[in-house]
Amino acid sequence: MTISTLFSNTGNSMKIKLNDQYSSRIGHFLGFMGILFIMTQSGISANSVLNLEVGKGQALQLEQNVSELFVANPEIADVQLNTPSIAYIFGKKPGSTSVFASDASGKTAIKMDVRVTHGLSELQQTIKASFPHEDVKFFSIPEGILMQGHVASPVIGKNIEDIAKKYLGPKDQLMNRLSISTPTQVLLRVKIAEVSRTVLNKLQINWTSSLPSPHNFVSGLLTGRNPFNQTLPSTAFPNFGGNLTNPGIFARDPSASNPSNSVGIQFADGTTTVAALIDALDQEGLASILAEPNLVAISGETASFLAGGEFPFPVPQDQNITIEFKQFGISLSFTPTVLSNNLINLRVRPEVSQLDRGNGLTFLVNATAGSTVTVPAIKTRRAETSVELGSGQSLAIAGLIQSDMANTLGGLPGFADIPILGALFRSTQFQKNQSELVIIVTPYVIKPANNPAALKLPTDSLRFASNLEMLFMQRLNRTKNGNPFNLRFMDAKPINFVGAAGFNVE
Repeated sequence: MTISTLFSNTGNSMKIKLNDQYSSRIGHFLGFMGILFIMTQSGISANSVLNLEVGKGQALQLEQNVSELFVANPEIADVQLNTPSIAYIFGKKPGSTSVFASDASGKTAIKMDVRVTHGLSELQQTIKASFPHEDVKFFSIPEGILMQGHVASPVIGKNIEDIAKKYLGPKDQLMNRLSISTPTQVLLRVKIAEVSRTVLNKLQINWTSSLPSPHNFVSGLLTGRNPFNQTLPSTAFPNFGGNLTNPGIFARDPSASNPSNSVGIQFADGTTTVAALIDALDQEGLASILAEPNLVAISGETASFLAGGEFPFPVPQDQNITIEFKQFGISLSFTPTVLSNNLINLRVRPEVSQLDRGNGLTFLVNATAGSTVTVPAIKTRRAETSVELGSGQSLAIAGLIQSDMANTLGGLPGFADIPILGALFRSTQFQKNQSELVIIVTPYVIKPANNPAALKLPTDSLRFASNLEMLFMQRLNRTKNGNPFNLRFMDAKPINFVGAAGFNVE
């Protein structure tokens, strides 16, 4: 080739030397390349600054003729010398570099600083056309693109961010510095309601008898539990809790979690003892839980709430015992995102938990003293999901209907199978547990109140009653202007602590 392109071995600079014989051919070639790059022609003098976008180029009209042109970092920009007075520079990668040109004598004639940025002009035009009312600007940084400005809503900011990511390179990053002109706040109301019912039926006949037999033998019958108080002294029959003349007194079953009602009968003549104790229980229980936590968060942010406590529990660690704490109570955590038309995307996690001592673990603390400690379990109702609702709309995000039933039949083999009389040697127990749980969420787009006096507090109208009012009128509270000696006060309605308070709902 007659075009001599020289690459210096020192550093990463690239040098190009022009042979005038083929300058016209280079001109035709670069004319063809102009189809691929957007080029503008401008005059360049010494110590100039040139700004380029990635993938674009410029044709430079030099103020004096040069013979060589080279770039300090060819990974950022590329240079081509067409004629002694016209050069082409192309942007390849974001960054800064320098371009030098020397004349025929080897002296530096021109020095330029070249700054290559991302192609932000097209991105800026796209955003301006799609969102004409938003003030958003883009800046090229070495790590990628910086986005700054103000938008009307979080959903618009998310859409602009998605478009800007399309203009990033493989290793570029998008730094989002957009701010919401008017932050949108969301109030979330959660209702957690549970009703549980327990039915327990129990019937058991306990027999205790001792009959004399020849040759000092004693025969007897013992079914179920020992019906006698075992704390009384015993000589002849310690297993029966007494003796022939003082067999003991009837006692409840100390091991039963649900003490039964008992009816007993006993016969003792000094040689024969027969006792029967009937344990019977018919029990029903009803329990309900209603929790209504409310919480406010800015769109896109996470808020959490806990009304409860923490209980300590021991944890073995390195042959030692450390104490950790576990939370329980009513908690709520949610992250709202306001979309268009007040549509709200919610990621919500409500929870209601309480201590369950019936299923706890008991540990022996002091073997000598026999002291123990019981760590309670936790009964939890929790849901975690993502939903989309309009402002003021409600949705049941979780529900549960549970029914457990257990029926137990026991008896003395052989005796329990005797017709009619076999019922005296049987025991039955029936237990049924039913529960129903529903969790309902309702989000609202809200605005702060301009007048603090408009916010209602549950203590605004609360006035504690005097000692005379509590004694003679059986009242714990009275109205704000109530006269303790006015009989009309007795007609005052009690204060209602449930209701809307604190927010202006759109």
